[in-house]
Amino acid sequence: MGSIIFSACSQYSKGPVSVAYHDLNSHYNAYFLANERLTEAEKVLFSTRKDDYNEMLAVLIAHDTVRAGTVKTQTTYAIEKASLPVQYHKNSNWLDDCYFQLARARFLQADFENAIQTYKYVNSESKDDALRQRAMIGLLRSFTELKNYDYASAVISRLRKDKLSKHDLVDFYEARASYHQVRQEYDQTLAVLKQTVKRMRAGERRARMYYIIGQLYQRNNRPKDAYANFERVMKSNASYELALQAQLQMIQMYAGKDERKLLKQFNRLLHDEKNKEYQGRILYAIGMYEYRKDRLDKAIDYFSQSSQAKGTDNRQKALAFLKLAEIYYEKQQNYQAAKNYYDSTFNAGLPKSTPDYDVITKRHKVLDDFVRHYTIIQTEDSLQRIVKMDDATRSKFFDEVIDKQEKQEQEAEDKKNSEIAREVGAIFDNLDIEKQSVNNTNDVNWYFSNPTAVAQGRTSFIRKWGNRKLEDNWRRGQKDATIAEDQPTQDSNDSQPVVTEKPKKPSREEQKKNMLAKLPMAPEDIEKSNEKIEEAYYELGKILDKELLEKKNAIKDYETLLERFPSTEHAAEVLYAMFLIYQELGDEQQNTVKNRLLTQYPTTLYAKLVSNPNYTRDENLADIQADRAFQEAYQLYEAQNFAEADQLVQSGLQQYAGTLNEQRFKVLQIKIVGKTQGLEAYRKALQDFVAAYPQSKLLPYVQNLLLKTDEMGKSSGNK
Repeated sequence: MGSIIFSACSQYSKGPVSVAYHDLNSHYNAYFLANERLTEAEKVLFSTRKDDYNEMLAVLIAHDTVRAGTVKTQTTYAIEKASLPVQYHKNSNWLDDCYFQLARARFLQADFENAIQTYKYVNSESKDDALRQRAMIGLLRSFTELKNYDYASAVISRLRKDKLSKHDLVDFYEARASYHQVRQEYDQTLAVLKQTVKRMRAGERRARMYYIIGQLYQRNNRPKDAYANFERVMKSNASYELALQAQLQMIQMYAGKDERKLLKQFNRLLHDEKNKEYQGRILYAIGMYEYRKDRLDKAIDYFSQSSQAKGTDNRQKALAFLKLAEIYYEKQQNYQAAKNYYDSTFNAGLPKSTPDYDVITKRHKVLDDFVRHYTIIQTEDSLQRIVKMDDATRSKFFDEVIDKQEKQEQEAEDKKNSEIAREVGAIFDNLDIEKQSVNNTNDVNWYFSNPTAVAQGRTSFIRKWGNRKLEDNWRRGQKDATIAEDQPTQDSNDSQPVVTEKPKKPSREEQKKNMLAKLPMAPEDIEKSNEKIEEAYYELGKILDKELLEKKNAIKDYETLLERFPSTEHAAEVLYAMFLIYQELGDEQQNTVKNRLLTQYPTTLYAKLVSNPNYTRDENLADIQADRAFQEAYQLYEAQNFAEADQLVQSGLQQYAGTLNEQRFKVLQIKIVGKTQGLEAYRKALQDFVAAYPQSKLLPYVQNLLLKTDEMGKSSGNK
């Protein structure tokens, strides 16, 4: 009898009793339990997601091993249960369903390769059309995660031909929208999501899709449609944070006429206790609104507040600084301020995932160079103006500078004292003065009877001032290192404090004397100052022309260069650059500049190019290539990559032998020798150049370098 029952229950039997037995076990002891745990895991992953509202939200959050680790318990349990029918219930009709749960669990474990193999098995072996379609959706998600876009596209084409259930259709649309989004096909993403939300139930997932649709409309510069979808977020049972972010987006794009209504909403959000950690984002949102209205002063104020708001994370600070940098760069052409804010942007840690990160990085680098040259001009011009003053005027000017410095120092001291007062006062702010009993010193509400309050106060003090010894003048950052040996020691019972003197400040006359010593008073110093200004104007013009694309401003700097330094070695090149700019702008000034170039510098390459655009293409190309090669080598030299620079120099010496370019490469080679082989080798290389190229246009420059080496040799010999 027992053998009959055993045979009837065999997993290889096709009998109805056996199949029913194994179906029952597979369904409730395997499939059901695995499905419950995997559904729980998906809910955990969704609820614990970390959405970055500063970027476009992902339709489906990218899955990885880190996220998989948070649901390892659930997925391991699901695999254990779903594997039972594979081992013990092979004749069950639920076998393909359990394989599907195995694939699902492997996907949640970020084991995409095995998930794909299992999904493929279900798709090929199952007779259940709905189950095969769900396996195909799983394949689409897995291929997208692995960036196998050709396979993913094939799956989409196949599923579009099938008739899916309403639930599966939503899953398919989500997976398809995610596929288009990761490929940055945003128009297709938008079209699919619009079909998706129509079929979704109200809740966080649907609200999140509306938010992404709003972001996509923002990207397409359709603010009204974006605003409408952010408004739908509010009506979809969204979480508090998602609803708040939607409100902030609506503030940015507000198009109504009643600004009082907008400001009322803004102030309500800003002062709501629940929004303390979001103050930076709220201020940023109203700043964006003011920016859209082109009220730049207000926008700057709000972005500044956003960057300084308590609790603002570094990412939000970086975005606020970035917006300030863009305003000063694009709207006001205040490159010094823009450079400072770009510095702050990167110091705050701007993520590389930020849109146009490469463009922002390039602009930051360009502004570093721009401001460096701009500062040289301002500094050298200021010094020369002071030199030209008579003694009385210069003395008065120095007095004004010293007065200003002293005022700033006093203001800084006052500010520091105010901070001290606030810090000390904050220690006692925890006290509820009205409630504490003055007469009962044992009351725990009294500050010094409350160990927690004391500990908090001490931590706050140390964070601000450090772990300082209890003594007079404890606020001083620096103490006198020693006390004169003949100074009498203080008796421990003496009530008089030990007085330490501040470092002696230079007298006004000494300060003025130091200022005077820094001025380029001698003719040779003025000449060096002018050389710095000349080169700075040349570099500024190139940056404005080629990098910042500020063509008209480039013309101004080029004209200033030619006016102040008519004999500059860059004259022909600058005139040619001006000709090209005027030509690009369609300005008739191009003819004036062209004639000037042809008259004053007729034998130069630039004159030949402007008079005949088809001038000896090979010669033109050779010069351009030589210049590019030289610039690349020089940049490596400046970056102290001397070995790589020398390789390019050797190549240049061979390729451009017998030309002026050969001499340029030779001088750079000498400079590399000076950096790598010492003073004597450097001097010898310079002397060899003078002997080899007695007619070179670079000879004065090389002779000047040689003169400096002699001075360096004398200086080192005297030490």
